[in-house]
Amino acid sequence: ENLTVLADDAIRLAANVDWTVGTNGTVYAKAANGAFTMHETATIVTTNGDIYIEAGSHVDDYIGLGDVTASNANVYLRTPGYVAEAFDADNEITANGLAISADVGIGLLGSSANPIEIEVDILTAVIGSAWGMNLLEADGLAIDTVVSLIDGGYSAVTELVNVDGTTTTTTQAHLSDLRSTNSNSTNGSIVLRTIT
Repeated sequence: ENLTVLADDAIRLAANVDWTVGTNGTVYAKAANGAFTMHETATIVTTNGDIYIEAGSHVDDYIGLGDVTASNANVYLRTPGYVAEAFDADNEITANGLAISADVGIGLLGSSANPIEIEVDILTAVIGSAWGMNLLEADGLAIDTVVSLIDGGYSAVTELVNVDGTTTTTTQAHLSDLRSTNSNSTNGSIVLRTIT
């Protein structure tokens, strides 16, 4: 089974909402013109299936994370805005691989510093402004190209469920490295820490 959620505007997962699919199922979610947000107790769970979340069409749009788990699979986040989370202490992302493409930034730095807590084996993240990125890893990881276990030619592979119940395979090209690519040369700081 696969889960697809598409919205012209925002998507919000309220408290204790759970999106869980069966083994090998994937999740594809897209908020075309708004934010994708999760309450800190909301969850998205797959096993052997990748998760793809895309949010927004403007720099003010963002992805706000609850708890996202892709066992033996990857999570891919894409937004023209930023990636944030509630001020809680548990992991926002648990996965084999995590790829983030955020045109503004990831987590918070400065006086209100708040990292995105993760537990992943492989990480890649790209930002495009002076906002910066702040990530906190639970143990250890490698900075490398995120490769889907479903199809190694991509970082994430998901099944888009059509209105008639059929599915269309969607793919996300390989993403690699930790990079800040601000076009005006004022790149943001990159902060990656590990707990152990």
